[in-house]
Amino acid sequence: MGPRATEGQLQAEVICAASLSQRMHPDDLELMEQVIAWGLMPEFPEIGRSAWVKLIHPFEAPCGQGTQVIRSLKLKGVGLRDHRGGMHYPSNTVYRRPDAHLGIDEDGVFCEVWSAPAPMGALALNRAIVEYTTARELCAVGPISEVPLFVYRYTKLEGFRDDSGSVSDLAVLVAGLPTDSPVRADNLVHYAKQSPSVQAALRGWARAQTGDGEFDWAGAQLALWGDYGKRLREFHGCGFYRHNAHASNLGLGAHGIFLVDLDSTRYKLDCPPARERSKRCGMPLPAYSMSSLTRSARAS
Repeated sequence: MGPRATEGQLQAEVICAASLSQRMHPDDLELMEQVIAWGLMPEFPEIGRSAWVKLIHPFEAPCGQGTQVIRSLKLKGVGLRDHRGGMHYPSNTVYRRPDAHLGIDEDGVFCEVWSAPAPMGALALNRAIVEYTTARELCAVGPISEVPLFVYRYTKLEGFRDDSGSVSDLAVLVAGLPTDSPVRADNLVHYAKQSPSVQAALRGWARAQTGDGEFDWAGAQLALWGDYGKRLREFHGCGFYRHNAHASNLGLGAHGIFLVDLDSTRYKLDCPPARERSKRCGMPLPAYSMSSLTRSARAS
């Protein structure tokens, strides 16, 4: 796959491109790349490193045995909106997140694993590919997650060095979303604090999910978290574990909630007990593991 330059303040090239991305209209491709390059200012709906782009031309995407319409894009790692509303380029400045994830220790016991350092307003390339490949596998089953479209690599920005000393390029994950609004589940959880336009979008989603004519916040919460349990079972059924259940990591789509921000995901065959059993039995692990998935994504 050859480089694809973007015009603007920054330069980037395509590392991964899903075949589905060919369904995007040229106008939307140009708009997306202008945002990645900061030729156009990214729109950050919330504090953080994910920008949002509404598509001019929505397109249909396969979703398990059915289809869904992709109406907008999430651009993760394209920069930062800070707590004061300031906008910043992606950088290799270290950000240490105070979040714990589900882990499995060498004895097969569940434990807390603290988030690895991340680049400020950016996404390390290896983490972008993990999110891309995880979403690709989930979308093959059904409307479980965001829809992976591209991984871009910034070609002129200095890479990010983690605690081990390894250096990773800075990247952008582009994912399709089945929604024409950037609202997520945390907006619903904190409904009373939202703007009138966001509240209207949330009421519309809740009514569609519950079938109630009137908006009932408690009923919407039950639908939300019940649906998350279903998605989590599907996620585990695909062989993955570790999803951050913070409400900001749950999108609100026509098929219910969908999982976003999958860069911390692990595949169950990569956990210590599975590796140990493989060694004891003298049998190699199946090729279908997180490392093989990421290799296949880069080769596609």
